This record gives sequence, structure tokens and C-alpha cells, in this order.
Amino acid sequence: MSLISLVRSFILLLSISSLFSGLTACTEDTIPPITLGTLQGIVVAHELPLADVNITTQPATNQVQTDSAGRFVLTGIPADTYTITVRGEGVRTTSLTALVSTDSATEVMIHTELTEPENRVPNTPTLVSPQNEVTNVPRTLTLIWQGTDPDEDSLHYEVRLFTSQTVLRQTILAQAIADTTLVVQDLQFNTTYFWQVIATDPDGLSSQSEVASFTTLPVPNLRFAWVSDTSGNAEIYASDGSDTTIVQVTHRAARDVQPRLHPRLPQVAFTSEVQGETQVFVTSLIEGIPTQITQVPMAGFHNIGTGYTWSPDGGQLAYAHYQELYRISANGSGLTVVTQAPTNRHFREMDWTAVGNQFVLQTIGTRIYDAEIYLYSPQEDSLRLLVANHPGQLHSPSFSIDGQEVLFTYDASEFQSVEGRQLDSRIYRVPTSASPDSIQWIDVSTNKPAGTNDLRPRYSPDGAQIIFENAPNDDPSASSIWIMDLNGDNRQLLYQYATMPYWR
Repeated sequence: MSLISLVRSFILLLSISSLFSGLTACTEDTIPPITLGTLQGIVVAHELPLADVNITTQPATNQVQTDSAGRFVLTGIPADTYTITVRGEGVRTTSLTALVSTDSATEVMIHTELTEPENRVPNTPTLVSPQNEVTNVPRTLTLIWQGTDPDEDSLHYEVRLFTSQTVLRQTILAQAIADTTLVVQDLQFNTTYFWQVIATDPDGLSSQSEVASFTTLPVPNLRFAWVSDTSGNAEIYASDGSDTTIVQVTHRAARDVQPRLHPRLPQVAFTSEVQGETQVFVTSLIEGIPTQITQVPMAGFHNIGTGYTWSPDGGQLAYAHYQELYRISANGSGLTVVTQAPTNRHFREMDWTAVGNQFVLQTIGTRIYDAEIYLYSPQEDSLRLLVANHPGQLHSPSFSIDGQEVLFTYDASEFQSVEGRQLDSRIYRVPTSASPDSIQWIDVSTNKPAGTNDLRPRYSPDGAQIIFENAPNDDPSASSIWIMDLNGDNRQLLYQYATMPYWR
């Protein structure tokens, strides 16, 4: 064997020897075994166990939840020192440290506290009715909305209403109400309104609905006017003849009576007391401000605001002042005496027709049942007796459309009461061409209920019907307004608890 071969063999033996020496050394350095233990406990708050709260540890082990008794168990975890943390909704996060060993299960009791859940903002209210951008909405309607809260808190609401002109000064219709409906009244005609609801919870958190709009009915043709005291005071009302479109024209502390619709414009005249004297006012039918027209008052025997009328063109008014008949422009200027009543008599109720520019005038004495009806022609400056004085009361003369007839009322019972009570007031028609001696009265109250009075008649604008008031003869406050044909047929109720009708 060569020298080189001997050297290689020696090196190989040394390598094998070193390998076995290393293996022997490894078996002498041993790894200690892993020891396991158990951690168990109960979570309480105010001495009561808490179920379904989360238990975590550091170092990390399995995450568990407490059972219905508030207990938890972690088994087979390495023996070590752990930080145990409790977390849960409505529970304050709490930690404690515990040593887990192999000798026995480690038992802990974790005391924590309940916390109030974080309050959340109410859900956005939903506007239900009227629907957005709806039109032809009545002037009285019910706003309806819905509101909910994610925390199921009770809510209260603020309701706002405005127009494009009042967006900077929104009207708050209601505040702090629990209801989700609100009735709104007396809205303007032909107006677009915007509304919004704000929901607020007990902690003051709030949310706003969207802004929705609606448009009210167009301005109606208000052809009927009357007086009612259902609001607690005598006020003027108007209507287009339907049951749904009724407008309260006046809203005053004074007693407003005897409405007379303007012949052409959406205006109405009425009478009211000012410092103990009766004056004539004019106002727009829609959102008007009454203007006093007269300064010299309406006055005379038994004339509580009844003695006046529009001129046929609406440019003037005529009214009674004791024995004088005055004429005044609709703006309150140009007061003029038209004519005077017969001696010892005063003018009272009246009407003015364009046919011949004539007046029909009631004159009255000191007693309410002392009355006559005259025709007056300004061109001739002459008073002509049409209906002579009779034992019963005689009232309310008015012209037919063509000026050829006059309506009036007469108490057929001929009861002469100084207090003004009537027992059987009926409506009659007479031709203007007749004389008091030959006149034929046409009774159109043949279908009137017994024990009632037909009062204040006027022809309809087309001349085919008559509007009038009917009231029990023992209770004038129960008056109602009716219409009927010219012959007295087809009596139809228009408005209950209403008086002093007018139809143009």
C-alpha cells in the first residue's frame, strides 16, 4: 500500500470517530416535557353572572364564551402565567392575571361592570303623505310620516312648513310631539308648500327627513257667501258651492255680518260695528285685509248693518243713513246723498239693478212691522210705492236678473211683535210693473216646513233659482241656507248653521 493510501485511510478513521463522538454528546442534552393545566372561572357584574361574554388570554389560547351561569373553562393549556380579558357588548373590558399549573385547575372570578350601549342617531324620518310634488291638495290636510330609532328609543318630532318666499323663516307647526300625524288648516290656494320632519331621541340626537313639496288647489270661484258663528264669533264665509272648498274670509274679534259679494271682483263687502256704529268694510275673499269704506255710519230704525248694496258695476256702494240714501265710491271717497225717504221713515234694506239703474228700497218706521217697499229711479228722482204696508213684517227686497221682478219676505201670520219675532215668514215674487192695488203676490214658500221662516231671498246668478235662509220660528240660531226653484219646488240644503246668504 502506498503512502498516500495510508494517509487517506487515517483521515477517514478520524472522521468516523468524530461522528460517533458527536452522537454520544447529543444524547446527553435532553428536552424537558410540556406540562398542561386547566383554567376555569366565572364572570360576574354586580354579583350576577354574565352569559355570552368573550374570554381571551395572553399568551393566546382558545377563545371561549361564558355559559348561562357565567362560567368558562380552558382545558389542556400550557402551564404558564396568563392575562385573562373579558369583552362583550354592554360590558366594560376587564383583565386579570392568573397562574396555571399542573397541580390542580386554576379557578378565577372576574368582576366587571355593565356599561350603557353607545346611543345612535335616529333613523331618517320618512314622509308618507302628501306624496312629494302632488298637486290639488285641499287647504286642510293631514301630514303623515314614519320614524324609527336603531336603539328603539322613543322619539319626538318637530314639523316645519314653508314656501319659497318663507324659506328663511320657516313655520314650526309642532314641536316635541310623539304622534306621527298632524292636521294643517287654512293653507293658501294655489301655493306650493315644502315640509320637513325632524326626529329627536331622549339624548337629543336628531335626524332630518328629506324636504317634500305639495301644491294646493287653484283659487276657486267663490260665488256663495254667508255668516256663521260656529267659530265662536260671527264671521264671513265663502264657497264655490262644493262641500270641500269653504273659506273663512274674516278672522276678527268684531262681529262681521251681512256679506255682499262684489259683482265682478273676488271681494266681499260686510258690515261691522266700530265704536258702537255700523260701518261698511270691503276685503278680498282670499287672505284679504278688511278696509273700512264708510266714515258716516249706517244707521236708522231697525238697521243693524242690513241697509246697503253694491252698484251693478261694483264701483260704488249705496247705504242707508236714517232718512237718507247715500252713495259712496268703493275706495271710500265721494260720499253723496242720492235721495230721502218719506217723512218719518228711514231707509233699511235695498238692492240696485243695472236695468234702468233702479233701486228697490225698504222704508221702515219706528216699529219693525211698519214697512213698505219702493222703487227709485235716479234719472227721474222719484220714489214709487211697490208693496204697501201690511200688518205683518215685510223684509229683504231684491231684484230679479232682468229687473222685472222683486223678491221679498212677508210674515203671513201677520204677527206684530215689537221684538221682531216672525211666525210664518214666506217668500213672494211680484212684478215691478204692478201697482200696490193690483199687485199679485206669488208665494214660493209653499213647501216650507210648518213652524219655520223663509228669510233673506235672492235670485241665483242665472235667475233660475232662489237662495234663502230657513230657520225655526222659535230658534233663529239654528238657521240654514237653501236653494229652490222659482216656483218653490226642489228645496235643497246648502249649508247648515249659516245665515245671511248671498249668491253672485
